[in-house]
Amino acid sequence: MEKGFIALTIIVLIIGVQQWLTLSTFEGAAPQESAPQAPLVKVDNLTLPQNDKQITTAVKKPLNIPSVAPAKGYMVKCSLNQIQTTQAVSQQYFTELSQSNDEKKRLVYALYSGLSKEQSRLDLIEQYISNFSPSPLIMMDVVTQCALNSAHNICNDDLIEKAIKSDPDNGAMWLNVASYYASKNQHDNTLNALRELVKAPSYNGYEFAGVQLFIDASNGSSNNEFSARAITALGLMAAKSIAINPIFDYCTTNIVNDSKKAQACLTMAGHIERNAKSTLTTLIGNGIQQKIYHAEGNISAEKQTKENSKVLRSSFGDHSYKAIDLTMFDEALFRQWIDNIQEFGETKASNMLVKEAEELSKNQYYNPCPNK
Repeated sequence: MEKGFIALTIIVLIIGVQQWLTLSTFEGAAPQESAPQAPLVKVDNLTLPQNDKQITTAVKKPLNIPSVAPAKGYMVKCSLNQIQTTQAVSQQYFTELSQSNDEKKRLVYALYSGLSKEQSRLDLIEQYISNFSPSPLIMMDVVTQCALNSAHNICNDDLIEKAIKSDPDNGAMWLNVASYYASKNQHDNTLNALRELVKAPSYNGYEFAGVQLFIDASNGSSNNEFSARAITALGLMAAKSIAINPIFDYCTTNIVNDSKKAQACLTMAGHIERNAKSTLTTLIGNGIQQKIYHAEGNISAEKQTKENSKVLRSSFGDHSYKAIDLTMFDEALFRQWIDNIQEFGETKASNMLVKEAEELSKNQYYNPCPNK
């Protein structure tokens, strides 16, 4: 737990997604140099050949990713070994939540509590929304869970419409809606949701809003040590299910025979690669583009997309990990980091965190580490 445990949690997620994207089967053979293509016509964000035999020859541009903030000075280092076991903290805390009548605490219980063999996440969500007004955060999770378990009795078109109405301008909501319809093999509804995603003026998957919610709701619990609560919050976020498999399969199956689907999927994937706050979601958008470019033989676009992925995966330096560890002992710094992620995205927020941690460390009296 000594070296960058929290950062490691985040990096494991990133590497795991990258390996999953790599292991997922490509459609079609590896791209090869080919003869000149047919004359091209422009269709929205894609370029389609007039003979429709190749989906795109779109030019993929480098991502505008902030470079890693260089280590310019000293940074206080705290030992994560001083934090009490989080498993015991979360078990005790969720026992308390299950008996609470507080709306925020019950929301945390619905979203993050452990499940018995007979339970599904949707059972707890159903209990919550039958007693409290549903927020966009819980409705986002409803659609996620329904995309993964569409046979559950709560999952139907009326519920999906309610979820959309709770957050209609959020592209992340439309991505989950598209994944739900893809899980039910509803092609037209899936395409429409992908098009609405691109038109949406914002993109927020609420991953870090859940972290913030847990920190707020757990304040005053029987174990109120901030460090344990912060690690638990990040661990719960990392363990959350995401509804990516249905839309990933939809967008990478039979793609060379359906130019409309290729157009919608490439546009969607590029949109979330550019606009998602979460590095994990950004990598997923990148991975979908890689699969489509590979399937249709667009060598240059596939190569640039892979380069974008490498840049993204290397956008966290050692100083970033040290700074994230430091937030486990400085609640104000932690909250500032989470707020910045939600506004600017993980990469820029990481650079801002490094600068702030170094600035704080210039003060000889700054020492949030316990027993040092």
